[in-house]
Amino acid sequence: MRSYLYGAEVERDYHCPLYKERLVESLERINPNLPQEALNEAVWQLQNYESRNLLHQNIKFTKYLQQGIEVNYVCDGKKNPHLSN
Repeated sequence: MRSYLYGAEVERDYHCPLYKERLVESLERINPNLPQEALNEAVWQLQNYESRNLLHQNIKFTKYLQQGIEVNYVCDGKKNPHLSN
């Protein structure tokens, strides 16, 4: 069963808006076949993307949420084996 909290009651770090622990858990659950290296890169991209202004940052973050984040990694000597060429 899920529990829900009123937004103002959620404990948060205003300097790091991502709940990194939950983010990593979710990425691992959603992408069970990706190596940890790829998941770490996705988290890094979410934490370190920069853009010209707030509007462009919001657009880029929304794109990440809707379309995913492309990461580069090597598995068994093949680059991004899950992506088609």
